[in-house]
Amino acid sequence: AKYLRAVWARGMKLSCMAFAIARKQPALNDETAFLCGLLHEVGKLYIITKAEEFPAFLGDKESFDAVLDTWNSQISKSIIESWGFPDDVAQSADPATYLSHDEAIAPTYVDAVYVAKYLVDHANEEALDLASDMSCVKLDINKNSVADVLTNYKGKLQSMQQSLT
Repeated sequence: AKYLRAVWARGMKLSCMAFAIARKQPALNDETAFLCGLLHEVGKLYIITKAEEFPAFLGDKESFDAVLDTWNSQISKSIIESWGFPDDVAQSADPATYLSHDEAIAPTYVDAVYVAKYLVDHANEEALDLASDMSCVKLDINKNSVADVLTNYKGKLQSMQQSLT
């Protein structure tokens, strides 16, 4: 239950951040970005439900966390594909494979989820390294715009939390 709650909470954060990022991008639909963020760790949910069949495995937190991190992307992508979502939504589950560092390529949902993960994980840090990240550059996320993104994120997250209570 602890793992499931953590995945759900992180999924809400990722989805709200991806939404806030996509709002600035005419080429990206903010609701689709929200969905990408929400589905990004669906593979972890699958792994957790299967792990219940192996209680000893759940007792080894370090190994279990490693499995969650290692297998999540490919399992998430497979699940999203099996549900019939478009390729760009499925690919957003696996940024390590589908992230393009080519500035000439328009920003994608992979970029939005990748940056959403970065901002969720590092939002409290004073000096975010935004200028050197190609996804941030393509999405126009920089030291001047990140405050607006974080404000929109907090508003969307609060709205979602209120809706669910």
